[in-house]
Amino acid sequence: MNIHIVGAGAIGLLYGGYLAKAGEKITFWTRKEAQRKLLLEQGIYIEEADGNTVRIEAGHWTARVLKQSECDEHAAAQREAPEWILIAVKQSHLEEEMISALSHIAGPDTRIACLQNGIGHIDKISRRLDGRSVYTIITTEGSTRLADNGVRRAGLGESRLGISKVQASSSLDALHDKATETLLNTLRKAGFPTFLSNDIDKDIYRKLLINSVINPLTAILRVPNGDLLVSEERMTMVRMLCAEAERAYKACGISLDDDAFELVASVCRSTSTNTSSMLGDVLHHRATEIDAINGQLVGLAESVGIDLPMHRMLWLLVKSLHP
Repeated sequence: MNIHIVGAGAIGLLYGGYLAKAGEKITFWTRKEAQRKLLLEQGIYIEEADGNTVRIEAGHWTARVLKQSECDEHAAAQREAPEWILIAVKQSHLEEEMISALSHIAGPDTRIACLQNGIGHIDKISRRLDGRSVYTIITTEGSTRLADNGVRRAGLGESRLGISKVQASSSLDALHDKATETLLNTLRKAGFPTFLSNDIDKDIYRKLLINSVINPLTAILRVPNGDLLVSEERMTMVRMLCAEAERAYKACGISLDDDAFELVASVCRSTSTNTSSMLGDVLHHRATEIDAINGQLVGLAESVGIDLPMHRMLWLLVKSLHP
C-alpha cells in the first residue's frame, strides 16, 4: 500500500516505521532537510515498553521535505499518487503553506486521515483542499520522540478510524468502502489494533475532554498522568474541570456514554507512567496544542453562551509557558 506520512515526529515515526517494516510503501514528509537525510541514512529505531528496541533499516522508505517546491517537483515528476496520506503533525504546525503543499501530493483518489488532538483542524483542511473528505484516526498510542529517527512507545494502544457526519459525502457509506477496509487491515498488520467507528464525532469529543483535563494539568504540575490522582486537591481539580466540560457538552447536545470524571480517572490509571504530549512540549520548550484543545473547548462553550473559567485559566497558563 502506498502511504505518505506527513510529519516525522513521535507518532509519525512510530506509524511510518512499523508500516514500512510490514512491507508497505512509505514516504515521509519532514519539516527539515537534516531529518530527511538521517532517515534515509540511519533508519528508525523504536524502543518498546518491554525494553526491546526494534530497528528498521534505511531503504524501506523514501523521504522528502514538506515545502511547496518539493511538492511541486513531486507532482511534476508524475510519481504514483498515494492511496492514503496520514497527517501526523501537531495542530500548531498545520499552517496554510503546509495544507497547500498537501494538495500537490494528493491525487484524485487519495484519502487523507488526521491523527491530531483537539478539534477544528478537519474542517480547515477540507476547506483548503476543495471540500475533500478528511478522515480521523483517534488513537491511545503513546509515543515520545528520542531523536529525529527514534521514539519510545509507551505501550500498545487502540485506534479508531472514522469520518465525521459532516465530512461524509453520503451518509456513512464512505466509511465502509474498500479503501478504508484496506487501511484498517494494513494498520492491524503493522501492529496497531484499529477499529472502524460509526460515530467518530463522539470519539473525538470524548478524547477532547480527556485531553483538556490531563494534558494541561500534567504540563503545569510537571507530573506523569497517574500523579493527577495522588491527592485530594488534584482530584478536586480534575472533578471541577470535568464538570465544566460536561456542562458545555450538554448545552451543545454532545453526549458522553461515561461519567466524565471516571473516564478521565481510568485513563490516568491506565497511562499512569506516561508523560503527556503537552508536558513533553513544555519540558522541551516547544509550543503546545493548548489552542486546539482547551482553546477550542472554551470557544465551543462560548458559542452557546457558557463560560468555562477553569479551562480558560489552564489555556492561558499553558500558553504563557510557550517559548
